[in-house]
Amino acid sequence: MLSRRRANPLSERALARLTTDWHRLNEPFTHNDFVGASDGPCWMVVRGSRPIVCSAPHAVHHARHGAVKLNDAHTGGLALALATHLGGSAVALRRGGLEFGDPNHDAEHPLKEAAAPLVGPGVAFLDLHGMADRDHDVIVGIGATPTRRSFRLAELFVNAAVRHGIDATVADEGTGFNANGPTTMTMWALGRGADALQFEIAHNLRTVHAERDRKVALLRAFTETFSG
Repeated sequence: MLSRRRANPLSERALARLTTDWHRLNEPFTHNDFVGASDGPCWMVVRGSRPIVCSAPHAVHHARHGAVKLNDAHTGGLALALATHLGGSAVALRRGGLEFGDPNHDAEHPLKEAAAPLVGPGVAFLDLHGMADRDHDVIVGIGATPTRRSFRLAELFVNAAVRHGIDATVADEGTGFNANGPTTMTMWALGRGADALQFEIAHNLRTVHAERDRKVALLRAFTETFSG
């Protein structure tokens, strides 16, 4: 089980530790040239105590339509670190390549099956992805059938991010990344009654070379939105 969240997750010390943990915990996903583990299940589930699930379905290279797609770099470590920080659970693809498909594309996938006991009504489901740098730093997809709470959480996150200097927006037709596809992790979680959101995070915020102040600002926005 993940360790209990710290008394004040918004303190400078807690956010500094979260920033460090993000990349430290990502190390297992870099094994075998970012394919991940050589054996064991393709999924990772780490249980926490609060009704929050941080998901990284593209933490390692994965496969779609018989072709390998590159990982969303550093999203696995972010899911693990953020879940620990918030007291929630983490799920991630830990073993990839052609054999294990794509949880965000396949209607049935072992990661979804393993995560299912954690995902249901009252659960905030944060599906973490990576995108190339573009006009926005973060695009929040709410899926085709958002709950009232998921829509409110998306707005709260965007407002917090912008307040701290991160260019974030809720997805629309112009931005793409709306998570509307019927087999996305977001739509899967919504279908189970969870309040689900997809976060597409630009490369400039995920890289180990990202400006520390901007990285802390992103993590502060997550913490302000989901620590209450």
